[in-house]
Amino acid sequence: MLKYYKEYFSAFPGAEIFQGIFLAGSIIFFVWVIYKALNKPKNYYKEQSELPLEDDDSFKF
Repeated sequence: MLKYYKEYFSAFPGAEIFQGIFLAGSIIFFVWVIYKALNKPKNYYKEQSELPLEDDDSFKF
């Protein structure tokens, strides 16, 4: 399966540079998202976690 992608993405010279840049950018982005999520203060989501799932007033006609 990988050989089909290799043929498709190697259509022009220098394509491996763009593949490497895209791979490195994707890895950096996901590491940054995980870093930002794990470095929130411990009480950052406390208020949202204690909210009720449904509002009782929403069922009034």
